[in-house]
Formats: sequence, structure tokens, C-alpha cells
Amino acid sequence: MREVREVAGARVQVGVGVHAAQELLPAILAGEHVAVDIETYGVAPADRWRIKCVGIGSADGQTVVILDPRDPRQADLIADTLDRVTELHLHNGAFDAPILMRAGLLPESTVDRVYDTLTVARMSNPGGQNSLSACATRLLGLPAAPSPWSDLPGTWSAGKWYREADLSRARYLDGLVADVSVTARLCDPLIGELRRLASKAPFWAVDEFELRRLVERETAIMRMMVRRTAAGLPADLGYADAFRDRYSVDIQLRTARLDAAGIKASAPNTMSVWLQDAGLIDAHWERTGTGKPSTAKKLLKSLANRVPEVADYLTVRSAEKTFGYLDTIAQSVAATSLVHPTVNVMAARTGRMSISDPALQQFPAAARGILLSPFDKGLVSIDWSSIEVVVAAAVGQDAGLLHAIHDGLDPYSLAVEAAGVERDIAKVVILAGQYGQGPTSLARTLGITVDDAVTLRDSIFSSMPGVQGLIANMTRTANGGHVTTLSGRTIPITRVNGQLKSYTGTNYVVQGSAYDLMAEALYEIARRGLGEHVMLAVHDELVVDGDPAVVAEVAEIMATAPARLVEHVGDLPLTLRAEPELLGARWGKPGKSTDLTTFDIEEEGDEL
Repeated sequence: MREVREVAGARVQVGVGVHAAQELLPAILAGEHVAVDIETYGVAPADRWRIKCVGIGSADGQTVVILDPRDPRQADLIADTLDRVTELHLHNGAFDAPILMRAGLLPESTVDRVYDTLTVARMSNPGGQNSLSACATRLLGLPAAPSPWSDLPGTWSAGKWYREADLSRARYLDGLVADVSVTARLCDPLIGELRRLASKAPFWAVDEFELRRLVERETAIMRMMVRRTAAGLPADLGYADAFRDRYSVDIQLRTARLDAAGIKASAPNTMSVWLQDAGLIDAHWERTGTGKPSTAKKLLKSLANRVPEVADYLTVRSAEKTFGYLDTIAQSVAATSLVHPTVNVMAARTGRMSISDPALQQFPAAARGILLSPFDKGLVSIDWSSIEVVVAAAVGQDAGLLHAIHDGLDPYSLAVEAAGVERDIAKVVILAGQYGQGPTSLARTLGITVDDAVTLRDSIFSSMPGVQGLIANMTRTANGGHVTTLSGRTIPITRVNGQLKSYTGTNYVVQGSAYDLMAEALYEIARRGLGEHVMLAVHDELVVDGDPAVVAEVAEIMATAPARLVEHVGDLPLTLRAEPELLGARWGKPGKSTDLTTFDIEEEGDEL
């Protein structure tokens, strides 16, 4: 079938099936790039790997072919076409590309030609709405379209639509054609938006070459992570059973004690009421927006050692959280017997990546052991020591702190000595300053008066004047609406009700620059052909193949500071400590514990 359809603000020549595709594909392949989108049976683990149809479009978005890979002949044509593209544009390649790879439709070699418009959109519009429809409205001027099932008779939902609709419905066909056409047309507008954002850099501005390099860097990271997602990670479901068996009786007993006190672990408001009734709340206790006492873990931990009900509450909540995360792994392996976490490059406003399906960066220590090493020589974790404080010292050119770090001292040691407090307190105060937390909030966190919080803060920051100056400078700079990270990425300051939250400026610079260090390391890892040896990148940590040669090379890469940072600190010493730690056959650091107790599956023996 061939016809012209009016979709996404364009007249698009559409071909469905082998014969129409064979006629239209030569012209599509002749362009600078090819756009692709897929439709699956849904996004749940059991559905996401089943493709209904693939749309392939020309660079101008005016020609689109639709093929059904469930037909072997059409599947072969898709694979042959994608193998021949010069550049393959996807929107949310982190989701689509691994599915195409596992279906045998996207050759592994073609991954090096994948360009993800969502990754670039997150660079050009940090923290904003960057779905395909949002980009179509913002960059192409297209009106937002209602959900295709919104006016259908009967009870329809997104899940039912993806599961039951197909090409026999005109709006299903139009939706796929529109997505392909929009994806094809986004590249130039996105680069234009990125240029406009970069032009607002208050410092560390980049030129066109450097801007393109940033896009290339994030694209290389995206491709590395796509390959890992497609390859998958092995999991030991027996770990979840052993964990639940070990703790279920204890959790039931604790839950019964909480019930007797009128507390439900699943209902924080019941703990809030109990705390008030028990007289455990003072004037400095942090409160929620509705005025109720907060039940934040950081506050309750101070009571746990002397109040059994609080200890039970925290333990039960921790256990239920861990049980939930372990259950997500069991659901994730339903389709392929492997876990395929999606890595969302540039997901946060600061640039930090996130992981979804499942959200591995949120896994508590006790849940991590369910994932097994995909490498014969086990796993090693390599992370930077106190990286955000190190970055703040470098960006703030804090000579005393940089020399202390170079001499092997703990980055928090100067603050500990200056204020005469424990390291944990010094860390809270320093990070609170970098995150823009005010004295009132700091006082609530520490359980002290506001005056004491101010005195403590001033005492600690007197030992690190460069960092103190950085916080003041970035707060002033943020009043202009933007700050810049180490690599020259411009980040707009958050607005709430039209008001700039300038106190976020330091956090954006420091956390964003810390991400730049990770991104530069991953870019170099990819350049050296080591990408297949990376299992996970979680915040400031890489989990890699335990092969000693790989560990040594990755640690050397992570310990090498980017040229921009070296130039910025000048003659001051700059030390990045990348510390390898053997994990063994499982993810998760041996000996780490949760609020329950240390859990080592190797000790469970016959229970498995």
C-alpha cells in the first residue's frame, strides 16, 4: 500500500509492506540520515521486547515506510535497511535500540551510527519536557495531539492501546508515521536550541567545535549503554527467596509491634502522629508542607537507638523497600531471563544519568546482590573518593583543601579539625552548603538551634575559603539565570512560580562538573574499546569487569583529570583518587549492611 497522509504538519508519502518499501527505501537511504521508530505490545518487561511494526523515514520526514517484523521477509528487509544507513536517528534510543538489537533487526555494528535525539534534547533543554511530542511542539511548532485512544468508545488505556491496536486502525498508523516524521526533522532544530543555550554561558563558554564534541561525547556514552542494555545482566532469583525467608519472621514480629502502637509502616502519617503523642517532637523538628512532623529517615535515625517503635518502623520500611526492589528483578527477567536496565543519558538537569526498568541506582545495598557478574572474572567497583567536595575545591581553587587532598588527607579533615565535630557532621554541613540549604533547614537536620547552625557552618567553611567563595559566587551568578559546568554545558536555573532558585547554582555547577568527570572517563573508555567491560555506571561509581588489566586501565582513566580542570586550577595540585574494590561474583559491596543486618547469600547454603 502506498498513499499520501497528512500527519505532523506535513504531507508524508507512506508505504506499508514489502513491495511499497522496496520502492521507497532507495530514496530514504539516499538522505543524510534515516529516522526510525517502533511500536511494541507495551513497556512492561514481558511486552517491550515484542515488536509489532517498525517505521523508517527519510531525513526530511516526508517519506515513511512501515514494516511488520513478525513476517520473516519484512524482518529481513528491516535488518538489511538498518545495516545500510549512514546515520540512524531515534528518539529515546536507550529504549528502542536494544529492542531492535535483540530482535535481530539492528546489527551490532550499526549501533555506532545511532543518534539519539532525546539525548541531545536533554542537553539543549536541561530539566525540561523532552518527550517526542514536547519536542515537536517546542521546536517544530506542532500542536500537542491528544492520546489516540482518548475518544474511542469503551474503556481504553495506554496499556490496552499498545497491546491491542495495530495497523488496521488509521490513527495507529498515523501515530507511527508522525513519530518517524518528527524524529527525522528534529536534528537541526535541536542543535540550534543547544547553540542558543550555550550562548548564555556566564563562564566557561564553548565554541562550535567544543559544542559538537559534547554531543559526540554523550552520544558515545549512549551507544555504550545501549549495548549493555541489549546484552543484559544475569540475575539470581534464588537470592530474593533466600532474603525473604531470612527476614520474613522478624518483619512480621516488628509489624505486629507497630500495629499494637497504632503505627503502619506503609503510612508515614501514623508515625508522625505517634511521635507527637509520645512527646518526641521538639520545636526544631523538621515539618512537612502541611505542618506535620517529618518522618524522613535522616531524622528518625537519631531516635532509633533509644525508641524501639522507631527502630521497628525504619527496619520494616527498609525491608519492604528491599523486597520491592528484588521483586522488580523477578519481573524484569520474564521475557529474556536477563535484566535489561535502560540507561537514560543526561536524564537529570545536571547531566547525571539515571537507570530505569529497573531503577538500579536506587537499589539498597541488600538488594544489589541479586545481580550477577556478566564477566568470567567477576566485578570490581571503582569510584572517586568524596568527588563532589574534590570538585568544589578544584572549581573554587581552594589551595588549602587541594593540598590536603594531594597529601592523602580526607577531604573533610580540615573541617573536622576547624569545628571540632565528627566527620559525618562536617559532611552534612559542607554538602548542605553546596546544595543551597539554609541555616534553618540545616538546624532542623542537625537538631540544633539556628544560631548554632550558623556558627557551625561559619566555623567549618573558615577551613575552606575557596569553597565558601565558590558558593557565594555561584549564587550571585545564578541570579542571571544560568550557570556552566566544567565541560561548558550551560544549565538554566530552576524557576518556581517565576522566581529563580539561585541557591541551586553551586549544586548545578559541582554536581554537573562531577558528572562531566564521569562522562569524560566513559568517553575515553569507549574510545579505547573498553565499553563492553563496563557493567554499570551509578553516579560516581563504575562497576567493571574484574580482569586486572581492565581494572588498571579504567582506574588510570578515572584518575586522569580533564584538561579543562587542570588548566583551571593552574599550579595547584589536583588529585582524583579512583579506588578499586573487589566485589566478586555479585553486584554489591561485601560487608555492607542495611537497617536489617548484613546479608550474605553465600552463608545461606542449603536454603538455596
